[in-house]
Amino acid sequence: MFVLESLVFSMGRFEDLCDEYICEFDFIQGDRMWGFAVSLLLALLYPGSLLLPGIHGFLVQLFVAIFGTVVGDWVDYNSRIKGYQNTLVLQ
Repeated sequence: MFVLESLVFSMGRFEDLCDEYICEFDFIQGDRMWGFAVSLLLALLYPGSLLLPGIHGFLVQLFVAIFGTVVGDWVDYNSRIKGYQNTLVLQ
């Protein structure tokens, strides 16, 4: 009986993990799609030059390097729901 209960419990956790990974995959793919689309748009604005997409990519990575740890620490310090709400307001 104990083995059956633990199997059912672990299957529930497995389904939750699958849902979480699917959502994470969708989020990451959406983020990459927008990054690619912005680079294409910037390249179309100035044909023959990749200066704008290069500057954009550099600035994005610079801001991630500077503010990524600060934002991550803030999210870890506060509750997750508060972090989600503030992120939606800031966007």
